[in-house]
Amino acid sequence: MKYAKLSTVIYLIFVLGTFRAAFSQDKNQSEDNINHILIKMQQSNSLMKYQGIMTTILINNPFSEVCRYKIENYGNILRKEELLTNGIDKEIDYDDGKNLWRFFPNKNSLIKETTKINHPLNNKPKEILDLVKKNYEVKMLGEYEANKRTCYKIIFKPKTNDRPQQIYWIDSQTGIPFKIEKYGSDNELVSVSSFSDIDFQVTANKENLDLLVPPQTELIEVKEKFNLTLADAKNQMGNEISFPIYIPIGFNLNNIILRSLGSEKTIQFFYTDGLSSFSIFQKPLHQINATVNTPYGNMMVKEKTTLLSSSGTMNIISIHSNQMTTTVMGEISKNAILKVADSLTSNQHQPEQETSIPLHSIKSAPTN
Repeated sequence: MKYAKLSTVIYLIFVLGTFRAAFSQDKNQSEDNINHILIKMQQSNSLMKYQGIMTTILINNPFSEVCRYKIENYGNILRKEELLTNGIDKEIDYDDGKNLWRFFPNKNSLIKETTKINHPLNNKPKEILDLVKKNYEVKMLGEYEANKRTCYKIIFKPKTNDRPQQIYWIDSQTGIPFKIEKYGSDNELVSVSSFSDIDFQVTANKENLDLLVPPQTELIEVKEKFNLTLADAKNQMGNEISFPIYIPIGFNLNNIILRSLGSEKTIQFFYTDGLSSFSIFQKPLHQINATVNTPYGNMMVKEKTTLLSSSGTMNIISIHSNQMTTTVMGEISKNAILKVADSLTSNQHQPEQETSIPLHSIKSAPTN
């Protein structure tokens, strides 16, 4: 699974509007400058045409992971991302503004999803802005050169220690983030994403931009419904669905999404603090003693199997039982994600329980 896509990174930055009024003229001027830069960054993907290579380095122990993507962006009309690998996980994402097509050439499969251009999750800018102001100290660190262009270096320092500190290098002319650094709770660098060979003098060439798929490719359509209520979620999934009693400070429930693949349904609770986010995915597991896929290989579910893994700033906990498969994943600390998972209950008013969950803790999936 790709956790470090540029589109995901930029799409979760809903920083719009004006930051808190300051008392001194210098501070007002500084905040106005930051505000202007962030507005430009938020609008950049929908306005700009560009192409380039994005390299993301996830600093894991004992091994780091490097992913390279070719990105072609044509405003709010078209976006194409290609994971540059010849391995089994090679993926090409093609968003035509109506649908997102995820093509896996080495698996002969094509997944059809809802477009991420003008995505429904982007429709709450004021709410997200208030969360950014509430949860982060935003400061300009100066002007620097990247890709032979002037960039503004801006730091997002969280007010609590359970989510990453982030530093952005934002192109002064276009608002495109050329580089993003993320730091863990110990202030150690955890991931770096940076552009190279970026070109803004591009024109749309239909022949080069078309997504070519072999005729024998399997088409899989995922239907999505957004902005569900909690009652809708329970009606769709049944009484087995669980809700978290514990939510990290500053995170709000931004959206409830239902994804349907045939008769198989998955519900997602999406939480954000304006910059970082985490999600809870739940899917019924009807088979008794079912076999589930884990980083250690296939495992037989008896009563409850719980696994914790990490990749860069992303922490993931998966809980498999005879009734439900639940995954909590996002850019919050391991302690925070464990608290969220441990507080899941089908009774929203039930007091928080202190019972712990047995874990097999790993840094990253073992290599073959």
